[in-house]
This record gives sequence, structure tokens and C-alpha cells, in this order.
Amino acid sequence: MTNPNEVIEDTVKALNDAWNAKKPKSFASVFTEDAIFTNVLGDVAEGRKAIEEMHVYPFQNPLKDAFLEYSIQHIKWIHDDAAIVDFRWVSYNQKVPNTEQVLPQRNGLLNMVVILNGNKGEIKAGYNTDYTATYQRNGDQEDDIITKG
Repeated sequence: MTNPNEVIEDTVKALNDAWNAKKPKSFASVFTEDAIFTNVLGDVAEGRKAIEEMHVYPFQNPLKDAFLEYSIQHIKWIHDDAAIVDFRWVSYNQKVPNTEQVLPQRNGLLNMVVILNGNKGEIKAGYNTDYTATYQRNGDQEDDIITKG
């Protein structure tokens, strides 16, 4: 029998690896088909395909050269097959959209509900928070993000 905490750790590692590889489809594959995800800007994607589409632009532009490090802060089992997971992250080498200006290190927390499906974990819900408040919206388009200063 597989240790459930190890399944959670493998799920979080797969998510982080896909983020660092800048592969939206691989990133989204860690989520359930009907998952919900809120990014650091407060944008919400419902469903695996929408989560994939949400990550295409950032992985091709401001995050294309960025690197994410993580640590699992807490795993709280709420059912035999479901846990709340706090995933603390640090991002390096992110750029201001459509420029070569590198931003300072960013720090955040991704809160997730992870469901066990046999020996596999899938994210049912995720809410991402950026503690550094690097960005703010200047309108309603993907490329209208400005740095706070």
C-alpha cells in the first residue's frame, strides 16, 4: 500500500515540475477534470482545459525564464481520500510582461484540495496567493498587468 502523504508529495512535485518546464497541458493534468483554480491575480479557471489555457500566456511571456521552488507546509487530511495542502513557493527570474526587466523574488502560498485516486493524487481545487504583491491589474486584458511600486 502506498503512503498517502507520499502520493501528495508526488502530486505537488509533478505540479512544480510542469510549472518549471512551462508545459500548460502537463500542469493542468495534475488537476481533476472538474477542478477549480484561482491564480495570483484572482482569475478563476474551472475545468482542466481552462486551467491549461490560463497558463499558456504566462508560461510563454512573464514566466518563460522563471524558476519555482516549493515546500509543503501542511497536509491536513479531511477524509480518507482528500487532504488540504499548503504549498509554499518562491519564484525567481520572472519578468515584467513583454519586457526583459527581471522582477524581484516572489513568494506565495498555493492552498489545494488534493483527492487520492488509487495511487495517484489529483488537485480538486487550488487558490494561489502572491505575498509579494508584485502585480496589479491596469485593465482587463492579459497583457495589462503592471508592477506595483
